[in-house]
Amino acid sequence: MNDDNLKGHGFDERTASEQREIARQGGIASGEARRRNRTLRELAQIISEKKVNMPMPDGSTEEMTYDAALVQSMYQRAVAKGDTKAATFIAKVLGEIEDKHVVEGNGTVIFLPKEEIDQMDKVLDK
Repeated sequence: MNDDNLKGHGFDERTASEQREIARQGGIASGEARRRNRTLRELAQIISEKKVNMPMPDGSTEEMTYDAALVQSMYQRAVAKGDTKAATFIAKVLGEIEDKHVVEGNGTVIFLPKEEIDQMDKVLDK
């Protein structure tokens, strides 16, 4: 670690006990944040399994879990409205763009491997 980065921020002027106290307070805050995030994950899991009546494009309703309703609504937005962010969400859920890149333009989303994008960039730069 470069000690020069700490100078001017008061760290170089603090005693060992002050630094220890700051580190302790940071640890306490970190634990609180982890507990809060765990609680939010647990609540999201509970809600995701509950049932909801989801309106369908044909005007009917269908009972499904909130997870299924989320995916259904993203598909509807991607297909019916051409929502590129919804299409990207679906592709991520399906695992299609883990190591691939997304090219967006003019309302169109194209999922290409990074190597293909790099090759296209080389051709366009010439």
